[in-house]
Amino acid sequence: APAVAIIEAQPRGGPNDFVFADRNLNTVMTKLPKLDEPYRLHDFRRAYATAMSERGAPLEVVELSLGHSLARVFGNIAAVYNLQQRLPERATLLDEWARIVTDA
Repeated sequence: APAVAIIEAQPRGGPNDFVFADRNLNTVMTKLPKLDEPYRLHDFRRAYATAMSERGAPLEVVELSLGHSLARVFGNIAAVYNLQQRLPERATLLDEWARIVTDA
C-alpha cells in the first residue's frame, strides 16, 4: 500500500524504532522536508482532512483516521453507541493521501 511504503522509507530512531521517536515537536520538524513557505505539523493534518472531504470521504472516517474521538465530533452519545473503527475505510483514505502527496 502506498501509505505503508512512505512510512517504511522513513529513517528510524530511538529504542522502539519509531519513525518519529522524539516527542519534542521541534526535533520532529527538523526531520521534515524544507518548503518555501513556513508550515506547522497541523497544516499536514488540515490538508489531509480537506483533501479527503473534497473527495467525498465520510466525516467520521476522516476524523477517526486523524485519531480524533467521535465524541468530540458527534457528541458523547454517538461515541457510546457507535464503536466501529472503520479500519478498512481509513486505510483506503490513507492510501489515497499517499498517492496524492507522492504524485505532487
